[in-house]
Amino acid sequence: MKKLVRRGVALVLAGAICALPFAGSEIGTIFADEKSEAESKKAALEAEQASLQAELNALDSLKSDTEAYIKEVDAKSTKVANKIYKLTQKIESTQAQIDQLNVQLTEAQASLEQQYSDMSLRIQYMYENGDTQYLNLLLSAENFSDFLNKAEYVNTITKYDNELFKKMEETANTIASTKTQLESENASLEESKAKQEKKQEELNTLLAKKQADLDALNTQTASTASEIAGVSAEISAEEANIAYIEELEKARAAKEAEAASKAAAEAAAAAAAASNAGSSSSSNTYNYDDTDSTTQVVGNGSYIWPLPSGYHTVSTEFGETDAFGSSGHCGVDYPAPSGTPIYAVAGGTIESAGYSSGMGNYVIIYHGNGLSSIYMHASALLCSTGDTVSQGQTIALVGTTGPSTGNHLHISFRLNGVYVNPHNYIGY
Repeated sequence: MKKLVRRGVALVLAGAICALPFAGSEIGTIFADEKSEAESKKAALEAEQASLQAELNALDSLKSDTEAYIKEVDAKSTKVANKIYKLTQKIESTQAQIDQLNVQLTEAQASLEQQYSDMSLRIQYMYENGDTQYLNLLLSAENFSDFLNKAEYVNTITKYDNELFKKMEETANTIASTKTQLESENASLEESKAKQEKKQEELNTLLAKKQADLDALNTQTASTASEIAGVSAEISAEEANIAYIEELEKARAAKEAEAASKAAAEAAAAAAAASNAGSSSSSNTYNYDDTDSTTQVVGNGSYIWPLPSGYHTVSTEFGETDAFGSSGHCGVDYPAPSGTPIYAVAGGTIESAGYSSGMGNYVIIYHGNGLSSIYMHASALLCSTGDTVSQGQTIALVGTTGPSTGNHLHISFRLNGVYVNPHNYIGY
């Protein structure tokens, strides 16, 4: 509106030049006042622009600091997730050993009971028969040498019973002791895991807060940038207004120089001024390409689901606007608890595995024929760049690293560098 008012004043001045036989110093004064006002407004706008640019620079610095902090917390969260994963595996291994020892202990105790029962029966039999069996055995000796051999045999049987029972008892005690030690170790592992899970929860809470701060900074930055653009447009308008006034001033000077000329010459000069005024206007033409370049490719059914069964809920579809207001979502988001395993949808080579501020912890698998699958926001990575992976192999764990509002898997597919709908490969 301001721009139109100023342009209207300028057109009035231009009309005055054409209409008056001699505008003289009166119109010159009007030109000077208009130009001085426009230059003052331009100077004020430039000062406002400089102030806004300084604010934008400060916001950019805060954004950089916040992004760096988020990256640092993401790295810590990744380490904690890896520790939890390793502790879980160790707990499962130790529990398997405990279960095996329980079986062995049960068997050892059963053997002890059986051995004790057999010994009791022998003792009872010997008592009830007055130990005549062993006595008859000794008396049946044919000679003294045979007597000694049979006496040694009786002694050996008794000694064997005692030693076998003792050995079996020691074995059972050893198994029980080992089991107790492993149960203590497992309890310690469970305690360590609980501490790490609490730490991860605290880090996730901190990440959510910092992400909210970053979102607020992004909003404020966009608003300030929009203000700068608006002020820049006003400065350009004032510059155009000043240039137009200067053109009119030149036309007025030419009018004064030709004051003594004939009316035809004055009309020609006025027409030239009007022509100059018209030529100073311009319009911008913008070309928009609305062509949808998204390539749709139908999958061949050989790709598996990237998460355990039960996690099929979609929070953001392919092509939708995401939680951060960005349109054209390049993949599909599937919410799942932190630590849920992520599987390779098909075999291939790890093209890249690492961290980026836009994807958090990520894995890219190249499957051949120009097709890659991409897995983002993981809490931990279980593969490295250059690895060869097979279909169904666990490559990472679900998390909320990078620009994320909660634990989920973001999966994308790229065919020859173009993002395509994941549902064409893994269905619904």
